[in-house]
Amino acid sequence: NIVAIGDCSASYEGFDTVNECAKRLPDCNFFYISPLSMKEFAKLTRKVPKYNKNLRLINVLSDDLYRSTLMNADAIIYAGINPVGVISVCDAMAAKTQIFARKEAMIPGFISNGEDGYVAENSDELVNLVVNYIQGSVQPTFEKAYEKISLHNLEKYGEELIKIYKEQILLKTKD
Repeated sequence: NIVAIGDCSASYEGFDTVNECAKRLPDCNFFYISPLSMKEFAKLTRKVPKYNKNLRLINVLSDDLYRSTLMNADAIIYAGINPVGVISVCDAMAAKTQIFARKEAMIPGFISNGEDGYVAENSDELVNLVVNYIQGSVQPTFEKAYEKISLHNLEKYGEELIKIYKEQILLKTKD
């Protein structure tokens, strides 16, 4: 199972990238989750030329179903032309889901290409990365991504806050 999240351009560029992956990997199930409005989503399903039977379009997904989808996915594709939310990427990292993204979809420097995910310069490169990963010729990076995101948790934030508060209390008592 491969999940794709994101918007698409007026020419359906983000969607076309995922559709091409589905075409080249007919034995994989693809789920394209898009934040498009219901009207835009209906337009997408009507206007897009025949899309593959192994590609399902999803417009609305509850938080628990979204997280379950991520945890059961082999990979996630951020094929959109606009930056995705940081939380979405963090969720994928925490779920140990392999990340593939277009350069435009990522906040610069958030994912280190080849270390904790893959960032492609264009749609063709993104398709090739996903296909080659599923076929076993691209190394997984999700464990590194999980290690990276594990450093950012509530316990760590709590420890940092305690440290900051103690420093502030010391400064106030010195006055």
